[in-house]
Amino acid sequence: MRQKHPNFLLIAGNARNVGKSNLAVAIIQRFSRIYPVVGLKVSAVYPGDDPYHGHHTEEAPATWSLLQETSPDTNKDTSKFLKAGATSVWFLRARDEFLAEGFSALLKEIEPDALVVCESRSLIKLVEPGSFILIEKHFDGFPVKDVTSLIPLADLRIITGAGKYDTKEVLAFIETDGKCWHVNAPNRLIYP
Repeated sequence: MRQKHPNFLLIAGNARNVGKSNLAVAIIQRFSRIYPVVGLKVSAVYPGDDPYHGHHTEEAPATWSLLQETSPDTNKDTSKFLKAGATSVWFLRARDEFLAEGFSALLKEIEPDALVVCESRSLIKLVEPGSFILIEKHFDGFPVKDVTSLIPLADLRIITGAGKYDTKEVLAFIETDGKCWHVNAPNRLIYP
């Protein structure tokens, strides 16, 4: 059973480079002016998929690892979250079977009611967030992961073709009262 965390906004996608981090940065920039916002990136590590985990060069953990980002001056997504105004930023990497344990450790590091903007496809298995945004890119030759099981969980699906989605339009649908996230939008936004 998934734990309810209405203060979490989760962003997932069906591939790399679909705009997950850019949306997280935009959300942090907008709302950190009003409320403290924690940035979080969670990567479940499966055998053989290390090349899919971006700029973090640390060895894949045997169980899980939790790192706090302290530099806003690198190309890592976590640095971008910090630069955008997050009060703190965390990177959780975990073998799938240790994700719950790593997530429990993370919860001890942040304020219980802190607003959290999280980039993760794997965390949705454990968390029922205030809002869940799923970004899907579909066009010939673009390698994607199957996210069929996530579609019913999404409060908002952003579906793109070869182009990009309009971040400002998406931001207009995202709301918070400082305690939980809401997406006040149609279920799908489609960009060719």
